[in-house]
Amino acid sequence: MLIKLLDIVRSLSWLDLSMWASMTFYFVCFIPQIITNFQRKSGSGVSEFLLLLYLNSYLFLMFYIFGLSLPLAYRILVPLQGLATLVLILQRLYYEPVLRLIAMYAANIIAAACVIPLAIKNPIEIGSLFGWLAFAVILVNQLPQAIKVYREKSVAGFSFLFVAFTGLAAIIETAAAFAAPLPAQTQCIALRGVLMFVIFCWQFVLYRR
Repeated sequence: MLIKLLDIVRSLSWLDLSMWASMTFYFVCFIPQIITNFQRKSGSGVSEFLLLLYLNSYLFLMFYIFGLSLPLAYRILVPLQGLATLVLILQRLYYEPVLRLIAMYAANIIAAACVIPLAIKNPIEIGSLFGWLAFAVILVNQLPQAIKVYREKSVAGFSFLFVAFTGLAAIIETAAAFAAPLPAQTQCIALRGVLMFVIFCWQFVLYRR
């Protein structure tokens, strides 16, 4: 089994490996924040608006990656990243149950489910549209967290490993997206990730104490 796995890895090009690596890092980045929330018995270190935007980002990405049939790394690991986002949301609702937040997250999931029949009939058109919608949401999805840190002058409860893994993933994905090349939506999303990584790193330098 191990030998077969090694043979598969050797057969992959550096572009394939880069995609798998970046998508894996995007998934792994959630784990430190999930652990931090569990240790603190609180989800308040992460902005509720960041969670809402992350949720919509992954809902839109599902239509995009499956509609345009992006590489296998995206089709396997992006859904896992979406599940990790749901874990963060459930932690937030478990530790700080607020009816308004429950209704808000549920409404977004239901709205996305209503689009599924249309996406099945028109995968390319819907996939391309939701790719740009995903970019629009992802463009601003981490800004609430950056604003929260700035206003509180603190990074308490916000995991730096979350930022580090996200930044590493964005750098690798940017290189692969332009080399492949992948659709313009993916290229723009990757570049935005690098920019937000720089911003968050600067905030940790300023407010880590």
